[in-house]
Amino acid sequence: MRKSIAIIDDDLITCRLMEAIIKKSGLDVSVKSFNTPKEGINQLEKEEFDYLFLDQNFRDLSGAEVLKLLPESLKNHLKVVVMSSNLTTENKQLLDEYDFVVGLMNKPLTIQKLEHIIK
Repeated sequence: MRKSIAIIDDDLITCRLMEAIIKKSGLDVSVKSFNTPKEGINQLEKEEFDYLFLDQNFRDLSGAEVLKLLPESLKNHLKVVVMSSNLTTENKQLLDEYDFVVGLMNKPLTIQKLEHIIK
């Protein structure tokens, strides 16, 4: 069954690179990226995704704050991977706080990291 991935990252280049890596992986997945948490959450409410790759650092929000904004209805099926170029202890606490956070990932995304997450 085809999996779907949403990316929320305010760095357009990161989004495009991740999309290219995901498409190149050969995995049966579709991918869409969004450059603001608001845009991403709005689309997550309209369209069902299996995975969300969420940046930890936005200009005016943290990834943890974005997680709090996710509607309860999404938390039952969405698997979230928090991404950062510098993972911290705070990031690791997200795994304990939120059942739907299934992983933490150091940027950049690689095919090997993707395959490990999408089993």
